[in-house]
Amino acid sequence: MLEFNKLAIRRGPRVLFEDASFTIHRGYSVGVTGSNGCGKSSLFALILKQIHSDAGDFSLPPDTVIAHVAQETPAVERSAIDYVLDGDADLRKTQARLASAELEDILSLPIFMLASILARGIRFFIIAALLWRYGNKMRSFIEKRLGLLFSIAVALVVIGFLGVKWL
Repeated sequence: MLEFNKLAIRRGPRVLFEDASFTIHRGYSVGVTGSNGCGKSSLFALILKQIHSDAGDFSLPPDTVIAHVAQETPAVERSAIDYVLDGDADLRKTQARLASAELEDILSLPIFMLASILARGIRFFIIAALLWRYGNKMRSFIEKRLGLLFSIAVALVVIGFLGVKWL
Protein backbone atom coordinates (compact mmCIF):
# COMPACT_ATOMS: atom_id res chain seq x y z
CA MET A 1 0.00 0.00 0.00
CA LEU A 2 1.13 3.55 -0.73
CA GLU A 3 0.74 5.95 2.17
CA PHE A 4 0.93 9.71 1.85
CA ASN A 5 0.84 11.70 5.10
CA LYS A 6 0.68 15.53 5.09
CA LEU A 7 2.68 15.55 1.87
CA ALA A 8 3.89 18.75 0.19
CA ILE A 9 5.74 19.13 -3.11
CA ARG A 10 7.06 22.39 -4.55
CA ARG A 11 8.64 23.21 -7.88
CA GLY A 12 10.68 26.33 -7.33
CA PRO A 13 8.56 28.85 -5.46
CA ARG A 14 5.34 27.23 -6.68
CA VAL A 15 3.48 24.90 -4.26
CA LEU A 16 1.98 22.01 -6.24
CA PHE A 17 0.19 20.52 -3.24
CA GLU A 18 0.53 20.54 0.50
CA ASP A 19 -0.92 18.78 3.53
CA ALA A 20 -2.11 15.92 1.27
CA SER A 21 -2.90 12.67 3.07
CA PHE A 22 -4.29 9.53 1.45
CA THR A 23 -3.70 5.79 1.12
CA ILE A 24 -3.73 3.58 -1.99
CA HIS A 25 -4.24 -0.07 -1.06
CA ARG A 26 -2.70 -3.01 -2.93
CA GLY A 27 -4.84 -3.99 -5.92
CA TYR A 28 -6.59 -0.64 -6.23
CA SER A 29 -6.73 1.09 -9.62
CA VAL A 30 -6.34 4.82 -9.32
CA GLY A 31 -6.55 7.54 -11.95
CA VAL A 32 -4.80 10.87 -11.51
CA THR A 33 -6.21 13.81 -13.42
CA GLY A 34 -5.60 17.54 -13.36
CA SER A 35 -4.58 20.52 -15.42
CA ASN A 36 -1.07 20.99 -16.78
CA GLY A 37 1.41 21.87 -14.05
CA CYS A 38 -0.75 20.79 -11.10
CA GLY A 39 1.74 18.12 -9.94
CA LYS A 40 0.70 14.80 -11.52
CA SER A 41 4.16 14.06 -12.94
CA SER A 42 5.80 15.25 -9.72
CA LEU A 43 3.62 12.85 -7.71
CA PHE A 44 4.71 9.96 -9.95
CA ALA A 45 8.35 11.08 -9.68
CA LEU A 46 7.96 10.89 -5.88
CA ILE A 47 6.48 7.37 -6.09
CA LEU A 48 9.35 6.30 -8.39
CA LYS A 49 11.84 7.82 -5.92
CA GLN A 50 13.12 10.30 -8.49
CA ILE A 51 12.40 13.28 -6.19
CA HIS A 52 11.78 13.80 -2.46
CA SER A 53 8.87 15.53 -0.82
CA ASP A 54 9.31 19.01 0.63
CA ALA A 55 7.22 18.09 3.67
CA GLY A 56 5.32 15.10 4.99
CA ASP A 57 5.94 11.41 4.59
CA PHE A 58 5.54 8.89 1.80
CA SER A 59 5.93 5.16 2.40
CA LEU A 60 6.03 2.25 0.04
CA PRO A 61 6.47 -1.40 1.09
CA PRO A 62 9.95 -2.63 0.09
CA ASP A 63 8.61 -5.53 -2.04
CA THR A 64 6.35 -3.30 -4.14
CA VAL A 65 6.98 -3.29 -7.88
CA ILE A 66 5.85 -0.20 -9.77
CA ALA A 67 5.28 -0.57 -13.51
CA HIS A 68 5.08 2.64 -15.45
CA VAL A 69 5.45 4.14 -18.90
CA ALA A 70 7.35 7.38 -19.22
CA GLN A 71 5.38 10.43 -20.29
CA GLU A 72 7.61 10.69 -23.35
CA THR A 73 9.18 7.72 -25.11
CA PRO A 74 12.82 7.83 -26.20
CA ALA A 75 13.53 9.21 -29.68
CA VAL A 76 13.23 6.01 -31.71
CA GLU A 77 11.78 5.30 -35.13
CA ARG A 78 9.08 2.92 -33.94
CA SER A 79 5.67 4.16 -32.88
CA ALA A 80 4.70 4.65 -29.24
CA ILE A 81 2.32 1.64 -29.38
CA ASP A 82 5.11 -0.59 -30.75
CA TYR A 83 7.44 0.71 -28.04
CA VAL A 84 4.94 -0.36 -25.38
CA LEU A 85 4.01 -3.69 -27.04
CA ASP A 86 7.69 -4.63 -27.46
CA GLY A 87 7.78 -4.89 -23.67
CA ASP A 88 5.49 -7.94 -23.87
CA ALA A 89 7.81 -10.66 -25.16
CA ASP A 90 5.10 -13.38 -25.17
CA LEU A 91 2.83 -11.22 -27.33
CA ARG A 92 5.62 -10.51 -29.83
CA LYS A 93 6.51 -14.25 -30.02
CA THR A 94 2.86 -15.12 -30.69
CA GLN A 95 2.64 -12.44 -33.38
CA ALA A 96 5.80 -13.82 -35.03
CA ARG A 97 4.36 -17.36 -35.03
CA LEU A 98 1.13 -16.09 -36.61
CA ALA A 99 3.05 -14.21 -39.31
CA SER A 100 5.07 -17.36 -40.05
CA ALA A 101 1.89 -19.47 -40.32
CA GLU A 102 0.33 -16.89 -42.67
CA LEU A 103 3.45 -16.97 -44.84
CA GLU A 104 3.27 -20.77 -45.05
CA ASP A 105 -0.36 -20.50 -46.20
CA ILE A 106 0.59 -17.93 -48.84
CA LEU A 107 3.44 -20.11 -50.10
CA SER A 108 1.29 -23.26 -50.23
CA LEU A 109 -1.23 -21.65 -52.62
CA PRO A 110 1.17 -21.59 -55.62
CA ILE A 111 2.07 -25.24 -54.98
CA PHE A 112 -1.61 -26.18 -55.00
CA MET A 113 -2.20 -24.16 -58.19
CA LEU A 114 0.79 -25.81 -59.89
CA ALA A 115 -0.51 -29.27 -58.94
CA SER A 116 -3.91 -28.36 -60.36
CA ILE A 117 -2.41 -27.09 -63.63
CA LEU A 118 -0.22 -30.17 -63.99
CA ALA A 119 -3.15 -32.50 -63.32
CA ARG A 120 -5.26 -30.77 -65.96
CA GLY A 121 -2.39 -30.79 -68.45
CA ILE A 122 -1.73 -34.49 -67.92
CA ARG A 123 -5.45 -35.22 -68.26
CA PHE A 124 -5.60 -33.33 -71.59
CA PHE A 125 -2.60 -35.17 -73.08
CA ILE A 126 -3.83 -38.59 -71.95
CA ILE A 127 -7.28 -37.97 -73.42
CA ALA A 128 -5.75 -36.67 -76.67
CA ALA A 129 -3.45 -39.71 -76.92
CA LEU A 130 -6.29 -42.16 -76.28
CA LEU A 131 -8.54 -40.49 -78.86
CA TRP A 132 -5.73 -40.39 -81.42
CA ARG A 133 -4.89 -44.07 -80.88
CA TYR A 134 -8.39 -45.59 -80.48
CA GLY A 135 -10.69 -43.03 -82.10
CA ASN A 136 -14.45 -43.03 -81.54
CA LYS A 137 -14.46 -46.32 -79.61
CA MET A 138 -12.53 -44.60 -76.83
CA ARG A 139 -14.84 -41.56 -76.73
CA SER A 140 -17.69 -43.35 -74.89
CA PHE A 141 -15.21 -44.88 -72.40
CA ILE A 142 -13.72 -41.43 -71.69
CA GLU A 143 -17.15 -39.82 -71.29
CA LYS A 144 -18.33 -42.51 -68.85
CA ARG A 145 -15.29 -43.40 -66.74
CA LEU A 146 -12.20 -41.27 -67.29
CA GLY A 147 -13.59 -38.16 -65.55
CA LEU A 148 -14.06 -40.11 -62.33
CA LEU A 149 -10.58 -41.66 -62.55
CA PHE A 150 -8.92 -38.28 -63.03
CA SER A 151 -10.94 -36.75 -60.20
CA ILE A 152 -9.64 -39.50 -57.92
CA ALA A 153 -6.06 -38.93 -59.15
CA VAL A 154 -6.28 -35.16 -58.55
CA ALA A 155 -7.71 -35.76 -55.07
CA LEU A 156 -4.78 -38.08 -54.26
CA VAL A 157 -2.28 -35.46 -55.47
CA VAL A 158 -3.90 -32.76 -53.32
CA ILE A 159 -3.98 -35.05 -50.28
CA GLY A 160 -0.30 -35.81 -50.90
CA PHE A 161 0.59 -32.10 -50.94
CA LEU A 162 -1.41 -31.49 -47.76
CA GLY A 163 0.29 -34.43 -46.10
CA VAL A 164 3.74 -33.09 -47.02
CA LYS A 165 2.81 -29.63 -45.74
CA TRP A 166 1.79 -30.87 -42.29
CA LEU A 167 4.50 -33.47 -41.79
